[in-house]
Amino acid sequence: MANANSQNADDKRVVDVKEPTRRSLNSAAELIVALALVLIAVGLIVVLAANLGTSADIRKESQESHLLAEMQIALTVVEEAIAAWQVDPTRPHPSADPEIATAVSQFDERRAELAALVDSDEIPVIDGFSDAFNTYVQTAMGASAAAEPSEVQTLIALDLAARRPLLDLLEEENDHLLESVEADRRAEQWLRWGSPILLIIALLVVTFVFRLRDRARQLFDQRRINEAQTEFIGSVSHELRTPLTSVVAYAHELRDRFEDFSPAEIGEMVQALVQESDEVSAIVDDLLVAARIETENLVIRPEALDLREEIRHVLATVGDVANVAIDAEGHVLADRGRLRQILRNLVSNAVRYGGDRIRVVGGVHGGEMLIVVADSGPPVPIELHGEIFEPFNSVSDDDGASTSVGLGLAVSRNLATLMGGSLWYSHEDGWSRLNLRLPLPPSPNGKPKLPESLQTAGPGV
Repeated sequence: MANANSQNADDKRVVDVKEPTRRSLNSAAELIVALALVLIAVGLIVVLAANLGTSADIRKESQESHLLAEMQIALTVVEEAIAAWQVDPTRPHPSADPEIATAVSQFDERRAELAALVDSDEIPVIDGFSDAFNTYVQTAMGASAAAEPSEVQTLIALDLAARRPLLDLLEEENDHLLESVEADRRAEQWLRWGSPILLIIALLVVTFVFRLRDRARQLFDQRRINEAQTEFIGSVSHELRTPLTSVVAYAHELRDRFEDFSPAEIGEMVQALVQESDEVSAIVDDLLVAARIETENLVIRPEALDLREEIRHVLATVGDVANVAIDAEGHVLADRGRLRQILRNLVSNAVRYGGDRIRVVGGVHGGEMLIVVADSGPPVPIELHGEIFEPFNSVSDDDGASTSVGLGLAVSRNLATLMGGSLWYSHEDGWSRLNLRLPLPPSPNGKPKLPESLQTAGPGV
C-alpha cells in the first residue's frame, strides 16, 4: 500500500534528482578538507624534519669538534713531553716516553673516528694534519740526546707545521657549528611560530569548508523544496481538475438536458456530483489544514467520540468502500472534524493504492485507542517508511506522471500529533497497515477489549 507521498511496490518510485548532486557536493567538501589537512600536515612534517635535520647537523659538528679537541690534546701532550726532555735530558727519550706513546695512540684513534664523520672534501686536510703530526713525532724520536740547535729548530718548525692544519680544521669546524646553530635557531623560530599559524589556517579552512557545505546544503534543500512545491502545485491542479471536470460536465448536462434524463439517471448524476464535490472538498481541506499547521493557527477541540460511528460516517463519504470491513468499538478523545479527516485520508489511501481487501480495526490497546487501516496491497519499501509521511515528496509512475497531491499522510500525522497521538506505517502478516494511536476519553463509556484480530497478532492485523 502506498499513499499520496509513497510508491506502489511495482510501479511507484520516489524521484529525488538533487540527492546525488548534494552527495557530490559533500564529497567535494570532504575532499577539500582532506587535501587542506594533508597539505598542512606535510608543512608541519617539513618544519619538524628541518628542525630535526639542523639538530642532527649540530650533533655531528659538535662530535667533530670534540674529536679535533682530543687530537689537539694529544699534540699538546707530545709537545710538552718533548719540551720537558729538551730541558731535562735525564727524562726518558721521546722514543721511550710512555706519555708520548699513549698520546700518539689516542691521536690515531681520534683521527680514524674523525675521518669517518667529516665530508670527503675535508679528508685531505685531516690527512695533512695527521702526516704533519707523525712527521713531528718521528723526528722527535730520532733526535739525539744532545740535540743540536738545528735539530731543535727543525722540531719547532715541524710542530708549527702540525699546528697550522689543526687551526684550519678548528676554524672550519667552528664555522660549520655556527652555521648549524643559526639554522637550528631559524628552524626553532619557524616551528614556534609556524606551527600555530598552520594550525590556525587548518581550523579556518575546515570551518570555511564546513560552513560552505552547510550553506550549499541549505541552498539545495531550499531548491528542492521550491521544486517540490512547484510539483505540488501541479499535482493540486491535476487533482482538482479531475473531479471538477466531472462536476462541470454533470452540471452542464443537468442544466441543458434535464428533461432528457430519467429520474434514475438524474439520481446517479447527482450522486456523482456529490462524490466529486466531496473529493474536491477533501483536497481543499487538506490544503487549509496544512497551511494552518504551518502557521500554528489550527485549533483542536477534543471530545469523546464513538469510534465506530465516526468510521461509518467517513466510509459513507469516501465512495467505493464495498470491500472495506469494520471491526472497531469504543470511544476516543479527538477533534471530530480532524479525526474524520485522518480516517478519510487513510481509507482513501487504501482504496486508491491498496489491495482488494481493506479492513478498519480499532480498540483499546496499551491504555490508548489503536486504529488500524489495513489493506492486502504490496508493502512500501523500508527506506520509504518515513518519507511517506513527508510533504512535497515527488512521487511518479514510470512514465513520470504525478500520482497525487502529496499531503494526505503528512497532514494526518500532524493532526494525530496535535491530538496527542501518533501515526506510523508497518507491514505485517501480508497486510500493509497505517497505525493510528489516540488517547482515550477521561471517563469513556466502557473500555472494550482489543478486537480479536489485533489480540492474536499484537500490533499486526
